Amino acid sequence: MNQITSTIIQTAENYFDNAVLETTDTIFQEIVKAFPVASSGLTIYQAFRNYNEKQKLKDILEFIKEGESLASGTLLKIFKDQNNLEIGSQLLNALDKTYLVHQSKMLARLALLYDVKEINRANFLRYAHIIPHFTSFLLEGLEKAYVAFEKNKTNKNYHLKNEECNFSASELERFGFLYVVATFGTGNNYGRSKDLIFFYENIYQHKHRKN
Repeated sequence: MNQITSTIIQTAENYFDNAVLETTDTIFQEIVKAFPVASSGLTIYQAFRNYNEKQKLKDILEFIKEGESLASGTLLKIFKDQNNLEIGSQLLNALDKTYLVHQSKMLARLALLYDVKEINRANFLRYAHIIPHFTSFLLEGLEKAYVAFEKNKTNKNYHLKNEECNFSASELERFGFLYVVATFGTGNNYGRSKDLIFFYENIYQHKHRKN
């Protein structure tokens, strides 16, 4: 077992059950094989330079745990497939930038959605770029926006106001989840894109369970 994998597994011993730990060991060995030091500017050291930090470890392990709980063996398949080098690189880079457990879970769900072709390459890359930018503030804003639209979905004249989503509407618009429908002296009103519904139900949370 290489040093990185050994350190990760030792740190995680009290965090997950043995089955998940065994899978984690296997997945990290496959990552090391797929992304050697000389591979296209991406090294394991760069991707996991903070691997010895407790919170970073939890984030990475939550990524694996979420993937295994939803589709056992799929993350391993993704990292073993040499045709997925770009996808694997994007996942590693995104994981390296995350600091919330929720972000790690979203990245796992994103990987699984791409694997079953529910999203295309362009949307995978876009979401992989967006997810590390989601602070707790923006995550709460996203949820409030989704809930507000659901509560008012029978009202065809309903438009979201900025204060209804923690004043995060402009940033959610920038990510493509909202769009401006009217401008008044007090500020913009917003409509929701189909992307907001898909992202919230399939990536922010898994449609079959709550976080």
